[in-house]
Amino acid sequence: MHGQALWVGGNMYPLRHIVHTQQTIWPAPRRSRTIGRFILQMLSLLLGTLVVLAGHFPDGAGALVAIVALIYLWQLVKRLRQKTLHKLAIEMSNAKTTVLTSHDRQTIESLVRMITDGINNPHAEFSFRAQNLHVGDKITQHGDHNTGKRVGL
Repeated sequence: MHGQALWVGGNMYPLRHIVHTQQTIWPAPRRSRTIGRFILQMLSLLLGTLVVLAGHFPDGAGALVAIVALIYLWQLVKRLRQKTLHKLAIEMSNAKTTVLTSHDRQTIESLVRMITDGINNPHAEFSFRAQNLHVGDKITQHGDHNTGKRVGL
């Protein structure tokens, strides 16, 4: 933040136009729901395997079942390893923008406080360098009932 402007990468947000700063949370998937989903997938795979065995399908069907089971296992591990994401959002007079996402809650909380202090104190300046920056899809939401998009599932 320098000269009454918040700089994030190459984007500049004038402090006089920032109406609200907010920390939002994208929770990690619930473990019980993730494990329950995996169990249902494996039960349906078992049922499909029994149908394949009863129908005397070709030998390649067993390899297909093994591949599908490995895919389900990979999805389980991936979902169980997901962490809660904390997002720093700033609301301008025309739109709300997420400017930073982190797994570290304290980082986002301190940035919200520093930006708020900068809005209240015209002479305030600070610099912060984000580690492990990931630039993903840019999504603009207007109105309620937006399904949204989650990248990296």
